[in-house]
Amino acid sequence: MFHFFWANKQALVNRTVLHRPRVYGGWGIPDVLLVARTLSLRTTLQALDYPERPAGILALFWMGPLARHLVPPQGLNTYVKRETPGRHHAAIVAHARHLRERLHLPDLTSESAARISELCAIDGVTLPSPLRQLWQHSCPSWLPDLLADFEWEVGSGILPTRDRLFRWHLVISPLCIYCATEESAAHVLEECYTARRFWARVARTFQLRVPVKYTHERPGPSGPRARLRVLLTALGHHVLWRARCRARHYRARSVPIVALFRTLCTRLRVVLEEELAVLGEMPFEVTWCLADVVRIRLGRLEMVGARQVDFR
Repeated sequence: MFHFFWANKQALVNRTVLHRPRVYGGWGIPDVLLVARTLSLRTTLQALDYPERPAGILALFWMGPLARHLVPPQGLNTYVKRETPGRHHAAIVAHARHLRERLHLPDLTSESAARISELCAIDGVTLPSPLRQLWQHSCPSWLPDLLADFEWEVGSGILPTRDRLFRWHLVISPLCIYCATEESAAHVLEECYTARRFWARVARTFQLRVPVKYTHERPGPSGPRARLRVLLTALGHHVLWRARCRARHYRARSVPIVALFRTLCTRLRVVLEEELAVLGEMPFEVTWCLADVVRIRLGRLEMVGARQVDFR
């Protein structure tokens, strides 16, 4: 949607204006995250209406002690419940309490999910979204579109890795092409022996701590060093994934780390030269240059440090 409205640049209006009804001067576009949470909440409430049925028994078990916030406490002690509720069910309960406190809706099943999204936009209610903040850390606006889209896929867990394809009965084995370990996104991009050798080479060359570990608690990266770490992480993830896909296609059991590293350096050069052409030398030095990593010398880019990578 943001690619269509503003070509992935800075939004010209507040997100609340997008979700507000047209009669209030908005665009009438429902909040996808809020609608998904509301539908999940309504499904859980419908299951809890019949606690004697299998769906209700499972819902009460996974809700744990938080079930008292959604259903009357009478009779809840007769059902088996886990001690610690799941993260998804805890988010559902927090969503229900937030809506009841801010919108004063006693019955959350009487209004449609789209209508609840409109009411939240009218009243200016913003729901906390740690996952959206995490995507902002891993997919900043200055990343190239291809890298930003790929990092979004990594963060949302939708890469077609072998473990997911195996669960869908589309492949006969969930194992990694390089080793005998189950292939997941984290394994391919960071944990595999090939990935660990690749990241060790990148960290040793550029003298930076990569890959970046994104968490919900840490603030967004800022400064040249942090920007370079995020850029190298995104480039490295994409290079490793493309190498994995080629290895699957040609049934190769290994991949040369030197070739992957050269690909990373070439793509890094392209991105930095585009930034230099757009920003100019002075803003580029403020945004990207570090004394021990990146500098401009005689009109060309240089990577300096213990091991020098000179882009010519």
